[in-house]
Amino acid sequence: MNEARHEGVEFSFKNQVFGFDHSFNFTYLSAEDTETGQSLTYVSNHSVNWSLNKAWGDFDAGIDMQYRGDRDGKLTHLPSYTLWNLVGHYQATDNLTVSLRVENLFDKEYNAVDAYGTDLDGDFINDEFYYYNTAERRLFVGARYQF
Repeated sequence: MNEARHEGVEFSFKNQVFGFDHSFNFTYLSAEDTETGQSLTYVSNHSVNWSLNKAWGDFDAGIDMQYRGDRDGKLTHLPSYTLWNLVGHYQATDNLTVSLRVENLFDKEYNAVDAYGTDLDGDFINDEFYYYNTAERRLFVGARYQF
């Protein structure tokens, strides 16, 4: 590919309602190879991000959602997926913050990319190929100390 065109529109909204911080983002993107007119691989036309956060004194917590629309892979059409994440922070002292984050809260299985396996005869027809699954549910714990 020598040249590609990306065109789209993005809408973002942030507001506070009943003490909760809301953030919403929607993106429509058209991405294509200008020589062939084909969609670029792994680029979704639609994506949505949403988050809801709340602070209570020294503690804050939030939930966020990430949606990626279906898209073309190298070999197959990859379906859309939605992920949910949780995050929390606790200001233990003036200098110490403890954090917790759970990514892929519902342990969603999804395919972000696909790839060829071994091509035996040079045509990649009826050859094995693989999906690279992304991470399962993950838990992150952290601490930050400011001097």
